[in-house]
Amino acid sequence: MKSKVLDPPINTNIMGTQYWLWDGNQKYDQEFIIESSEKNTIRIQLKGAGGKRNTDFLDSLESLFKRLYEFDFEVINIQYNAKSEQARNIEESEKKIKTKWPEDFKKLDPHGFRKKVTGRLKEISGSATSSIFVDVIDSASDSNIKKSLVRLRFIPIMLEDFIEFDNTEREDPSGFVYLLTNVCFPNWVKIGKTFDPSSRLFVYLTGDPHRAYQMEDEIPVKDMHQEEKDLHSHFEKISRSRDHEWFEIDLDTALNEFNKFGS
Repeated sequence: MKSKVLDPPINTNIMGTQYWLWDGNQKYDQEFIIESSEKNTIRIQLKGAGGKRNTDFLDSLESLFKRLYEFDFEVINIQYNAKSEQARNIEESEKKIKTKWPEDFKKLDPHGFRKKVTGRLKEISGSATSSIFVDVIDSASDSNIKKSLVRLRFIPIMLEDFIEFDNTEREDPSGFVYLLTNVCFPNWVKIGKTFDPSSRLFVYLTGDPHRAYQMEDEIPVKDMHQEEKDLHSHFEKISRSRDHEWFEIDLDTALNEFNKFGS
């Protein structure tokens, strides 16, 4: 099968899609809603914190601003997301949190900038963790909505649920085995199993702003658990070395050997 990079499974309109923001292998306890009104323009909404919900509101907002600056996003608007009857009486102009981006961010540092924003939010709404939205433009020349979300390390809540599901055993063992590469690790391949190769690839791309992972091949199988074990055993014998699910072997040889299991 020809090498390819699969598109992440995100609706290109992504209106109202819910996301987690990830830091390393952990997600913040904060729910985001992402909307896109036109090319490269994204509205990022943080749901308000309360009780045991969205307990990482402040930390996730600070992390978001850091990433927006790191990847040269333009912040064009920050605004209180008023929903209550009383809040609806607030003039639209009074809901806006005025800042100069990126000048204020560079001057105040990430923590200071976040405090300025949430301080003003508290003045407007009575709480520093009320719902807020941030409108941004991705200035990258190769930008599209999917790449923007990968850069910022957002992952859809439903896809995060898929990750947990994909890592569990189920009664039906059918699925796929796959062979994956990363250009940063030449002559190494990863062999794994999944119910959905496209979604599995997106999980890797979420942690890689350079989108360096490629799904080289996948094979539908009746028992992906056993097939993966057999592949690992076989590749351990023919590879120069092994590191968990990664094998040191040139790609052409790996693909030829991998496809023997699909015949």
